[in-house]
Parts: sequence; C-alpha cells; structure tokens
Amino acid sequence: MGFVKIHDAIFSSSIIEEDLIVRWIWICFLAACDRNGNVHGTEPALARKANVTLKDFQKAVAVLTRPDSTSTSPDHGGRRLVKMGGNLWFCVNYLFYRNMKDPVEERESAKLRQRKSRANRKKKKGAVTDPSHTVTKSNDKAEAEAEADKEKTASSSSSRKDDDAFVAKVLAFWAKEDLRPKARGVSSQRRSAILARARQHTEELVMEVLENRANSRFLCFEFNNGVGAPIDWCFGPQNFVKVMDGNYNDSPGKKKKLGPDDAGYYDDDPVWIFETYRREDMTAHGDHPKWNAYLQVAAEYVPRSAPTFDEWLMGEEE
Repeated sequence: MGFVKIHDAIFSSSIIEEDLIVRWIWICFLAACDRNGNVHGTEPALARKANVTLKDFQKAVAVLTRPDSTSTSPDHGGRRLVKMGGNLWFCVNYLFYRNMKDPVEERESAKLRQRKSRANRKKKKGAVTDPSHTVTKSNDKAEAEAEADKEKTASSSSSRKDDDAFVAKVLAFWAKEDLRPKARGVSSQRRSAILARARQHTEELVMEVLENRANSRFLCFEFNNGVGAPIDWCFGPQNFVKVMDGNYNDSPGKKKKLGPDDAGYYDDDPVWIFETYRREDMTAHGDHPKWNAYLQVAAEYVPRSAPTFDEWLMGEEE
C-alpha cells in the first residue's frame, strides 16, 4: 500500500489555482501511488474510487497531464501526471516529496544523535578510574591504526569516484542514444537509484537494460503518448526488472537497432511518430505557412534525427 506526505508546498504551487475537482483528483492520484509513483487503473475505475463522474475525472486529468510553464519542476514539461500507456499512470515528483525530510523530524533526530554522542563520551571518560588500568598505546600500534584509517579513507574516496564514473557512463549512454525525455543533470535521488540497481544486479546488467530501453520501439516512440520512458522510470525497482526481463522488447519479426536504413520500419505512421517528437515545434510553428512543407520533408527522416523547423527554415532561406 502506498502513502504520501502532503507537503505545505502544495499551497504555493500552481495546482492551487486550478478548479476544486482538479485539486481533488490530484490528491486522489497521490494517495493511490505505489512506492515508485505509479498508479494502476482504468479511467472509470479511478473515477469511481474518487467518487466523481467520469466526465469530471477526464476533465481533471486533461489539466494534470498538460504542460505547465509555471511549474517549479521542469521534468516532463511541468506535467503533474503522465499517462504511461494501458492502465498505468505516473505521478511526477511523487518520490521527491515522499522522501523529503520533515524539519521537525530532522531536529529531533539531530538532538537524539547529540544525546547519544554525549552519553558515549561520558561512558568512555568514566571507564578509566584507576590509573593503574590506563593503557598507553605503543607507537607501533598507533602508527598502524593511523595507517589503517588512511587506507579506509582512500578506499572510500576511490569507491565514490567509481560510483560517479558509472553514473556518468549511464548518462552518457542516454545522451548518445538520444533517448527522450532527456536526462538533465543528476539529482541525489537519480544517482541513488542508478547505483542501487547496479549493486542489486551488476553494472554490466544495468548497461544491458539500457540497451533494451534504447532498442524498444514501444519505450522510445509509444510509451507515454510518444514522449518516451524517462530515465527515472527505468531505474525504479519494479520497472527495471520488467525492462531487464524483456517485457518491452520488440516482437521477433521487428528490427532491433534503429539506424539510417530503418525509415521503412515506421511506414505504418511515420508522421504521427514525428509529431509526438516535435510537439514543441508544432506548438510554436504549427500555424506557419511553411509548416506542412516542413512536415513532409522531416517525416522522411528516421525519428529523432530530423532538423527542427527553425533549422530547416534557415536552410530554405539561404
């Protein structure tokens, strides 16, 4: 069963400016999340759980899934809710707020640590009451312990560097394969998730899972209405295992690698795939007189390799 902390930041966010039904459905989604921020259920089923009409539920979902330029979080274009396909929904920032430390709890924890530290110091100080029982360390023993401390510190520093290098390797792969949504930076939560999967399985297996993600047509072009499976979703414990097990691999008759010769692979609907990738371009330039001409040219490219409208227009005007 999932749970969520309702942080007071919600009262200063843009969600508070929405209609009451939108705020209510948002709270219902948060309460229904599993540990990864996922919610399972059809629209009618979730509407019944929230005790609202299907029409009101769909109205609220339309608001929660649209981009929000005023959002304090840039992930997913400021969307609060992302439809992952099928009956799966993803609440953006769920894990961020769930893992957020409460200031009161933090102060109490700090006080408790201080009390334990003082008690330990008093215990050590009172342990030697008879000078005859005082033990003086030999120089050799003191030097050996100092050397051991140095080795421990060096080992910890080396381990940290290795972890940083592996996280950088994962992000470099994501950028090299041009996977969307883009992974912008490394939060402590993202870093912890990547390293947790590497320790739970192996670094080699993590890279194999990333290969599965990159070579899955569904995760690249159909997942989340064509936006793609985010890196944080991929490294969720349950989602990672699904990708690792090949649940999202293409069927045997389809190509695995995407390359310059794969344009025919998308003949079933190349324009739709292009449009989902260039949604921002469509919003900004969809009413331009040359948009349709641009679309015809760009749809001939392998998805994610087409020039932007501005790049194409600059070439036309030269």
